[in-house]
Amino acid sequence: MYQFDLSRLKYYIVDEKIQIIFFLLNGKLSNKVHDELIILAQKLHLEIRFIPSTVYDSFYSLNLKYYDAFPILLFKKFPLDDFWNQFIKRLFDILFSLFVIIFILSWLYPLIAIAILLESGKPVIYAQKRVGLGGNIFYCYKFRTMKNSKDNDIKATVKGDSRVTKLGRILRKSSLDEMPQFFNVLKGNMSVVGPRPHMVLQDNYYNDLLIKYSLRQYVKPGITGLAQVKGFRGEINSREDMQKRIIADIYYVRKWSFLLDMVIILGTVFKTVGGDKKAI
Repeated sequence: MYQFDLSRLKYYIVDEKIQIIFFLLNGKLSNKVHDELIILAQKLHLEIRFIPSTVYDSFYSLNLKYYDAFPILLFKKFPLDDFWNQFIKRLFDILFSLFVIIFILSWLYPLIAIAILLESGKPVIYAQKRVGLGGNIFYCYKFRTMKNSKDNDIKATVKGDSRVTKLGRILRKSSLDEMPQFFNVLKGNMSVVGPRPHMVLQDNYYNDLLIKYSLRQYVKPGITGLAQVKGFRGEINSREDMQKRIIADIYYVRKWSFLLDMVIILGTVFKTVGGDKKAI
């Protein structure tokens, strides 16, 4: 076993003109050796930096706080942990969803409802359990685009899915099937912009498979999101397909700003007007 020699390390630091020492927080050094190294670094006026465990990396960074004279490492807050950021986002959600409901859905809803009833009967709205903020379950509203099937709550849609109706394909291609989710936004269990909510079974599966997956649940799910604007939507054929979406979702959680929301909404409008090739 390697025997730590503090005096040899001191000479090495001086001879090699070392200026910074990095400490791995989940390293295998004993507490005694760790303390001796800290004291040595302080005596030699070296800069000390700590490398967190990869588990902490999921939370982006750590903040140092003091309780009296005791230093405490805390997870750094995300932008939407701030009350005023939450207030701004919620206010926008209410105003935007009210505008859409009053000026668009007031006439669009009856037209689509009649078309669905004529093609495949009731129900017009399909309410599916999805995972939202903090892992809480809620009912996500959509115009029904599939034939009634017991598989609809457990089987994700795939390209050329036989369950999708003819009208449903048009609604999905134009993303009009998502329009009832503005009622979810008004209720407060969704936002206009945020990570797309997934089915419960799908969420449980990827939460176990991908380490940072649950980070997307630190904000409300959205009607549209950064992943969708970047083109990461449609059928999931591999772990990498979901991983790309999660990377975009995590970036959104860490870097949220009101301006970013506006950019995503604008990008969504362009994709809706032009038609998204990956929509299924």
